[in-house]
Amino acid sequence: MEYASMAWHGATPTSLSKLDAVQRRAARIIDLPGEELSSLQIQPLAHRRTVGATTMFHRIFYGNAPELLCQLLPDQLQTDPRLRRSVRSHDLAVQIPRSNLVSHERSFIPSTARTWNALPPHIPGIAKRNSFKKEVNSYLGANPSALS
Repeated sequence: MEYASMAWHGATPTSLSKLDAVQRRAARIIDLPGEELSSLQIQPLAHRRTVGATTMFHRIFYGNAPELLCQLLPDQLQTDPRLRRSVRSHDLAVQIPRSNLVSHERSFIPSTARTWNALPPHIPGIAKRNSFKKEVNSYLGANPSALS
């Protein structure tokens, strides 16, 4: 259910909810109630998709992905120094590609760039992938509204 999740990252919410239903059904088959599911720290698929996509974006940002993917990286955001820090993103923020279609807006680069830019300033600067993934997982787990 998680294999190549970046390929179907931009799927419609209806399609993604069907995948989420498979996870809920599997939990019922192995007789795990909802509260036990969360106590075992089995995150929802949407959370794991977002963490995986953001981790892949991190690899692209730091040049640790195949060259073709690295070429997709949007330019870094040029911020106006006159803006307050609370108004602008962190120093590693990227420009979000302009979208005329909802399907493009949901695709990997635009949606993950939004998640990347919403991260707290200390997280994007983490160079080690495992440390980054752990921090993103913690941040998104504590801030479910950042998953959108």
